[in-house]
Amino acid sequence: MLTFPLKINFSIETAFYTVSNFSISYMKKINSARFQKIKAMLEKRQTDMAVIMENIQKGHNFSAIVRNCDATGVMNAWAVAHNLTAGREIQNGISKGAGKWMNMREFDTTTEAITHAKSLGMQILAAHLSDDAVDYRTVDYTKPTAIIMGQEGWGISKETATLVDSHITIPMHGMTQSLNVSVATALILYEAERQRSVAGMFTKSAMSEQEFEEQLFRFVYPELAEELSLANDVFPNAADPEGFWAKQVEENLVEVEGLVHHEGRFR
Repeated sequence: MLTFPLKINFSIETAFYTVSNFSISYMKKINSARFQKIKAMLEKRQTDMAVIMENIQKGHNFSAIVRNCDATGVMNAWAVAHNLTAGREIQNGISKGAGKWMNMREFDTTTEAITHAKSLGMQILAAHLSDDAVDYRTVDYTKPTAIIMGQEGWGISKETATLVDSHITIPMHGMTQSLNVSVATALILYEAERQRSVAGMFTKSAMSEQEFEEQLFRFVYPELAEELSLANDVFPNAADPEGFWAKQVEENLVEVEGLVHHEGRFR
């Protein structure tokens, strides 16, 4: 919890406050239509789906895979870098906001990513041509699922191939036996989207009410959410952040020359 005194400069369009050595500022009040669009998007997010990118080398492929995740409602895009080139592309993708609308995370090893996915109850699939591989369209994607996509040149590592539950392939009838990694990802994810749509999994959020409200606030006010997370403080209601501050003013504050001084803590 944050300890006060706290200064707040409060207005209809913006809210600004300073605490100790850092400051947090709301952007202008979000447009209602955009807010509803973000909320509708979040309601369709598939929190039990993840794509694990193993050592993707090229930035445009990394970004394209993340866009594929966004388009098909996949909530989690995780990356593993085995060398400096892949590491730079991951960091560039994250810093450019490619994963603004989902949960992005970097793991040191694929084994760590797989262990994390299994702890969430996910089946682990890898796009990999092997004697045991099955057509990607025969898999049940309505189950919690993590899909591993490998490096552009040689695919997933030999070690990773031994750690997954199933290998999946995309049928090809031409002279080549491979697709661009982002194209392959799109095909697999849209099959997952098709199955989940038929099963009605996009009609209602899988998150609890609290999880949904917290994630909504992170999407609507990302900078403020980060600061509040660092301070281990509560999140206001994303639909009415000003009402949250106004309540603090009404209950605890005395106005002085347009500023308010708060003695106490957020409730």
